[in-house]
This record gives sequence, structure tokens and C-alpha cells, in this order.
Amino acid sequence: MSNNRMRITLLTALLLLGCTGSVLGDITVFGNLGIQDDNEGTWSDQPVSGSIDLFYADRFGDKFSGLFELVFEDTKGRRTRHFERFSVKVKFSDALEASIGRFHIPVGYWNRAMHHGRLLHDTAERPFFIAFEETPYLDVVIPVHMPGIMINGRLETSKATFKYFALFGSSQAIKTKHGLDPMAPHRPALEPPNKLDTDHLAISLRAVYQPRKSSWSIGVSALTQSPTDASGRSKGGLFTKDQEILDQDIVVLDYQWQGTTVEVISSAYFIRNKLKVLSGNDYSATAYYLQAVYKSSSRWRWIYRHEALRSETGDEYFRILGANDQSHNIFTARFDLNDSQALKFEIDFLDSKATGIADRTIYRMQWSFMIR
Repeated sequence: MSNNRMRITLLTALLLLGCTGSVLGDITVFGNLGIQDDNEGTWSDQPVSGSIDLFYADRFGDKFSGLFELVFEDTKGRRTRHFERFSVKVKFSDALEASIGRFHIPVGYWNRAMHHGRLLHDTAERPFFIAFEETPYLDVVIPVHMPGIMINGRLETSKATFKYFALFGSSQAIKTKHGLDPMAPHRPALEPPNKLDTDHLAISLRAVYQPRKSSWSIGVSALTQSPTDASGRSKGGLFTKDQEILDQDIVVLDYQWQGTTVEVISSAYFIRNKLKVLSGNDYSATAYYLQAVYKSSSRWRWIYRHEALRSETGDEYFRILGANDQSHNIFTARFDLNDSQALKFEIDFLDSKATGIADRTIYRMQWSFMIR
């Protein structure tokens, strides 16, 4: 009964926030309320999900600024609360800024451009392989959050703009309880560390190039890390707690083009997993998405996205996470009620490449909003 009350409280708060438009202080509120099901009736008992995202950012004098982001979610009966991002930044110049905190890792375009507020996304969800770690029904394989120290800046010339990011932080952890068991009710998942751990250092770099007065940009990113076991054998994990499971390198190439009525964004991820446990083998995998948006009016947008993951047979990183090779063709109609509210109607055709896992057609409807 208490769990049902918790769900009603969150979903009621979403409705009240979206309808009243009132908020305390300078906090920006992002929210969404959605319904999801598929042709297998997977969500028939728990089709409704929602989240509230409290975001605050401010400047303190000419050099200092800070932000924090707190997210409450209720997804498929899983209720979570996370401080997703927080940081303090000092600005020396446009070319050099330094921050300490917890960040979205600068690997790929989406992590630096699309944050937790669903209103920022044209589609209902992020590409499945870069979804937020707490999304229980998507096969997340690329880490999103990392605590550490960020250095970034922007350089301007008469011909182009160049942006760079460098994040020095902690490698991800993996909750391995029930790992390698496809029938387990709670499968393993990536678990971002909560503090800077120099024993398992991770480094992420990103550079973006955009010619002056152009509508396109290209970016290249890299992440190197050594994910560890967050569970430990005493709690049912596969390995010793904090034991490094693998060395992982991820390289990303991305491209964005924005026209008057058409937008295109795409990214290709090249993943190398060198296992330190189990087989000890070296594997490679690829993941990518291509998204096109057509704006037929000031309110209607029509979106198509193709996204896919391909891995080598036997890669234990994907086996531990329970992630399977798959592709998705997603069609979304987005209607902007105004500048701060949108409705999304979406069909997701999932093509599973894993033996024994059926293809599915997923239906989503989402209301997302923002209050400043």
C-alpha cells in the first residue's frame, strides 16, 4: 500500500507542477509523464512512468558558478532519487574553465547536449545504449555520469569555433549480482561512482569543430576506464568487491547539421573490452544512431531514429550487463503545446539479434514540460 501511495504522490506532483506553473526560487523544474506498452503486453500492469527533475544553476561574481540537478523517477515500479549532476566552476577565460563535481561524461554528442529534462529530447527516450543508468528496460552499455575534475574551453578564430572537454574521474562500477543469469529478476547494471577514486582512474576527452556561419559541426570523443565490481561475492556478486573487471576504451565520432526545417544528428561508438576476469579475452563492439527531424510547422516535428548495437560473440561485458545485440527504428510525432510543454507519440520497432528474444513493437505516449 505504501508503494502505491508513493507512486500516486509522484504522479500527482507531476500533474500539479505542469498545470500550476509555480516554482520556488530560481530552480527550473523539468517533468514528464508517460504511458508505454508493446505488442507482448510487457507493461500492461505498470504502464505509467514519470519523473521530476529539479535543476539549479547560478553565477557567483564574474568567475564562479555552480549547478545541481536532483531527479525523482518512477519507472515500471522502480522508484529512485538521484543527485545526477553537481559542480562548482571557476572561469579564467573563454578558453579555460575548471570544475569539480559530478558530470555527464563528455563522450559523444548526446551526453553534452541532452540532459535529464525530457523536453530537451525530440523523442521520448535517449538511444537505448546511452540511456541513463536507472532506466530499467533499456540495454545501457555506455556510462553517462562520472565524478571528477573537468577542464573545458572555447577557442574562436575568424574561420571556426573549437570546443574541448577533459574529464579526469573515477571508473564505473558494475553491480554484478545475478550476472550471467538471463532469468534473474534484477539484472546487473552500471553504477556510477559517488567519489573520486584515483585507484581506478578514468579519462574522457572531447573536441568539437564548427566552421563560422555554418550549420554543421563534427566531434570526436574518447573514454578510457577500468570498471570494477560494485557487489562483491559476499552480496552475490561475481567477483571481489572493487576488483577491476576489464579495461575499456570507447571512441566516438559524431556529426550534427541543423537546417531551417531539417535537423540531423548521428554518432558512431567503437568499443574495446579487454577482460581481466573470466575468459580474459579482448573484444570489440560498435553502436550507433542516426536521427533526422523534420519541422513541418512551429509546433509539429516528425522524427525518425535508427539505433543499433553489435558485439562479438562471447563478450562477457555485455553478458554481465544482460545487454543483447539489437536495432531499433523509432518514429515520433512531437507536438509543442507551447514553449514549455510538448506531447510525443512514438512507435519503436525493436529488432532483436539475440536467440530466444522476440522482436517487439513498443508504443509510447509522453507529456513533458518545463517550469522556470
